[in-house]
Amino acid sequence: MIYWHAILLGLIQGLTEFLPVSSSGHLVLAQAVLGIHNSNIVFEVFAHFGTLLAVLTIFKQEIRLLFKGLKAIVSFRFHRPRPEPEDDEGRGLQLLGLLVVGTVPAAVVGYLFESSFEEAFSHPQFVCWSLLVTGAILLLSRLARERVSVFSPLRALGVGVAQIFAILPGISRSGTTISAAMLLGVERVEAARFSFLLAVPLIFGATLLKSLELFRDPPGAGQLLVILLGMVTAYLSGLFAIKWLLAVIRRDRFDRFAYYCFALGLAGLLIIHF
Repeated sequence: MIYWHAILLGLIQGLTEFLPVSSSGHLVLAQAVLGIHNSNIVFEVFAHFGTLLAVLTIFKQEIRLLFKGLKAIVSFRFHRPRPEPEDDEGRGLQLLGLLVVGTVPAAVVGYLFESSFEEAFSHPQFVCWSLLVTGAILLLSRLARERVSVFSPLRALGVGVAQIFAILPGISRSGTTISAAMLLGVERVEAARFSFLLAVPLIFGATLLKSLELFRDPPGAGQLLVILLGMVTAYLSGLFAIKWLLAVIRRDRFDRFAYYCFALGLAGLLIIHF
């Protein structure tokens, strides 16, 4: 992989991981256009790590709460007083529980049917159709009646079930989870915040699993700069994407991304068939 390929793919990874336009779909189409037929596992690991760092940077306050929640679990195990729901440990414990509930459905289905989902990544036409589905999901968010600003376990589970469909390339994870949360009555900014935090265990888990393959094929010295370029680009573009999407959502323009998904999906189908 040459340097500008690394920068371009890192940029695509960082932007589309968080914008509701499907990172997997964009990467499949970009690799097809660039003629990259064999994905570089090492590059993918570090690009994902860059996007993970972006979430940790933007939501550092929430990440601190999660660590306090973990601390509360350890403390409770050693018979210390149970944390109050209003204090930091209690709120961290609640947030941790919601993220676990929201993560389990996609994690289980993704693990059980990994080979089937991976097969879909080799079909650009499937990605284009999935982008059209993503556009429809984003338009559905217009029907949302936002009533609450906090998540319940049942709402977190509903978002987690919706996230299963985002395993498919072309189906946006952020678009699906934010739309699902809004349709379940959650206020849109809180829906986006939960969606971004929900990305942490998934990106971390995917990065950890792929990193095991590094031992089979460790990067050479010539690859290191390419890898670092991709990671840094993914991190910086990820920061921008998160801040931009939050601003768009506050202005109630989330569904506008649907038209981009429709345009890209249709353009891809036309290119493939003609």
